[in-house]
Amino acid sequence: FYLVQFDASIRDGALWPRWAMHHIQGYGYPTFLIQAPLGLYLAEIFVLLGAGFTLAAKLAWSVGVLAGAWGAYALVRHWLTRSATPDSPPGPEARAGYGLRDTAVAFACVIAGVLYTYFPYHIGDMYVRGALNDALLLGWLPWLFLVFDRLLLGGAAPGWTRRLGFAILVLAGTLLTHTFALLSIAPLLVTFVLFRLVLAWRAGGFPWRTILLAAAGGAGALLLTSIFLIPLLTEGRYLQQQVYVSNTYDFRNHFVQVGQFFSPFWGFGYSDDPIGANDGMSFQLGALLALFAAVTPFVLLRRQAKQRAEMSYLWLAGVALLFFMTPLAQPIWEAAPP
Repeated sequence: FYLVQFDASIRDGALWPRWAMHHIQGYGYPTFLIQAPLGLYLAEIFVLLGAGFTLAAKLAWSVGVLAGAWGAYALVRHWLTRSATPDSPPGPEARAGYGLRDTAVAFACVIAGVLYTYFPYHIGDMYVRGALNDALLLGWLPWLFLVFDRLLLGGAAPGWTRRLGFAILVLAGTLLTHTFALLSIAPLLVTFVLFRLVLAWRAGGFPWRTILLAAAGGAGALLLTSIFLIPLLTEGRYLQQQVYVSNTYDFRNHFVQVGQFFSPFWGFGYSDDPIGANDGMSFQLGALLALFAAVTPFVLLRRQAKQRAEMSYLWLAGVALLFFMTPLAQPIWEAAPP
């Protein structure tokens, strides 16, 4: 129904819609003041090309799924084969110390793309929640880490303007795809940037040029996103915001019990059990992902120091994200105003 409203606004002449004319029983509502628009623009392209609303939404989901699979493949390939200089093609001698053959690298990248595409919550986003923007956000995620990793590793080496431009565009696209990317994806990216900067500092002194490039990437993305953020921050306070943090939307009603991460349950209901694990939808990690996460600490013991640091960051970031979803993190959430 967001797409139906978005299309109506576009056809009424609003090229950057903010008002949904038919919400609230025909009175209208500033839905697109708080609903990030990029995914709706993607679906609207298919509508204008002649697809119905349902088919257009499915095609937009397909673009997001394929983008995420390709991004996971590209990100893992970058991590396994990156060269000393960011824009030089990786050769057999440049395997980031992993000592892998080309076929092994390709196999690992394909496995990563498949696992990223089919991890249960990704499927649940589409077939249970019907959350278009949420699913499209996952299409951006691997590309976001890829472009910022290339930017941070390359520093001021030749080609930095191109790397900076890609970082700005991908981060802006991420923020314009889902409003909550500001609260969910942006802090995660900040931890990754800080991790890379600490490694660079330990390897060769204070990386002030890299810090400036990282800051420029974030600032440039915020400038591109300002067409959405400025109205959201200045006019959003006039909306009845309490509805978004109370009753059904109270975060206390949606903590994930630890056992739910490993439960094979699959349902088509809601996250609607505020005191237990009897939600109507699944929060499982998936058997293979849980298994790989469990064996990672043992793999770390066999890696070189640099590889161990990178793999440790990824593993700890994943564990931390899962922790923030559980009731154990409730004091942290309550300490920060919604």
